[in-house]
Amino acid sequence: MDGAGAGRPAGLRPEEQKEFDSMMSEIAKAIVEHPDINDIRSGRAGEVVRLFYELSRADGKDTIALIAKAYGGLVAGRYEEALAGFDSMPRNHHGIKGYHEGRGRALFGLSRYKESLAAFDRAVSIEPEESMAHEGRGQALLGLARYKRALAAFDRALSIDPEMASAHDGRGRALYCLARYKRALAAFDRAVSIEPGRWKSHLTRGEVLRRLGKYRRALAELDESARLNPGSAEPFITRANVFMDVGRHDRAITELDEAARRDPGSVNAQLGRATAYQVLKRPDKALAALDEAVRIAPDDIEVVSVRDAQRRSLDKMRSGEWGK
Repeated sequence: MDGAGAGRPAGLRPEEQKEFDSMMSEIAKAIVEHPDINDIRSGRAGEVVRLFYELSRADGKDTIALIAKAYGGLVAGRYEEALAGFDSMPRNHHGIKGYHEGRGRALFGLSRYKESLAAFDRAVSIEPEESMAHEGRGQALLGLARYKRALAAFDRALSIDPEMASAHDGRGRALYCLARYKRALAAFDRAVSIEPGRWKSHLTRGEVLRRLGKYRRALAELDESARLNPGSAEPFITRANVFMDVGRHDRAITELDEAARRDPGSVNAQLGRATAYQVLKRPDKALAALDEAVRIAPDDIEVVSVRDAQRRSLDKMRSGEWGK
């Protein structure tokens, strides 16, 4: 997140300084190229974190241990741990752009979008020409549903680094939320041309194609998303929406069953199953799916309210009042 030497702890030997600078550059690159940080489980990013910990153990330098904790937590998706690491760093780090950018990523991972935006704003104020900080601002603004401002932030990042795939992806998401589907599609096309393995770009690209009524292309894109991330339920949920759009609700249920198999904790898979069963006038199946959604998320008020509202409708169906 910082260039070589920026924010380097004092007291390192020359060979340690070189290793520290190299690791900081690698961890920054890994994080910005993979905004869905939970997906980073191996490869160079994991090696960087391991080296951080080894260096902190070998020399007992508290600052290095905190940096290892902070950046290691980001890469592993342990955002509370990452934030604790950043917040424990000495005050002399507070004037470093990478400190605020790292905090911004951790806060974003915790869905604390306002605080995340403030951290990225501080990073930009320190180094206005840093593309990663502008990209982070865009992500935080997306989380706050400030889509026009998010679009401007991603455009600013791309004016500095036109090849930043995550900024093209973010730009596509902002345009999608603004219902500018053709422009969103072009942004996702650019993201996957730079980084073909971005499964979430393929996923949202499939949703955009669905919105444009290009169902065959949407299904192909969602297949690619599922291939790139076999453990995700999301491509199958969106595939189900495509089939529901064209009235193939039985096939939609098949897709949602697969989504639930891949992610038994997916509330959206169960809500989708309930909707499809409701259209097919199979109330018992619909109620079972709704009950399962509430079992997964018993404290989610919105899920419970959806269950209760649909239960009332389904009770009418079962009593013969459906369609009256």
